[in-house]
Amino acid sequence: MSSANKRIQILIVDDDVAVRTTMNEYINSAGYEAESASCAEEALDLLEKKSYHVVITDIILPAMGGLDLTKIIRNDKDSDVIVMTGYSDDYSYEEAINIGASDFVIKPVRLEELLLRLKRVLKERDLTKERIRMMEKTTDGFKIADEDLRLRGSGEFFGTRQHGMPDLQFADLVDDQKIIQTARKDAFAIINRDPQLRFPENETIREYF
Repeated sequence: MSSANKRIQILIVDDDVAVRTTMNEYINSAGYEAESASCAEEALDLLEKKSYHVVITDIILPAMGGLDLTKIIRNDKDSDVIVMTGYSDDYSYEEAINIGASDFVIKPVRLEELLLRLKRVLKERDLTKERIRMMEKTTDGFKIADEDLRLRGSGEFFGTRQHGMPDLQFADLVDDQKIIQTARKDAFAIINRDPQLRFPENETIREYF
């Protein structure tokens, strides 16, 4: 069990005692500190007493609904929210995200999937806080972009993934920036000197392209 995980506080809000108990036990077994509430009002009382990194809430609750709870949390608390619903025809991912939720899960929830989504939200939360700290230190756009690349990864060059580690094998875009800049400078020098790559020393380059 990770001691770092043990400091991460998770609040589960669901009026079904079996659901919240099962989720609570599973998330605790993954090394996090999980607590639960049976309604939005109880959740707000708990949020007044302590901070939670992530709140996982059902949309359908006895009085105040989970979407209204999400709005309050996002306006007043430093917690991310994952919303759940068994009524996928009545609620949408876009609706949940637009009011401030970090993720949207359809019930019945596979616990393994919920844990993966929780980890992703926690990672994005850490990245956001890192970027905020970085922007408090500098207004240099280039430094911010470089640090953001270091934090998030570059994603795919020819795909749609905009973060994470790329499939590029011959260089690391973060650690090898000086080498890449030197190679870029040398490449432009070669093209300026020999645009058609007809010099003998550039034959190998011409054959490759």
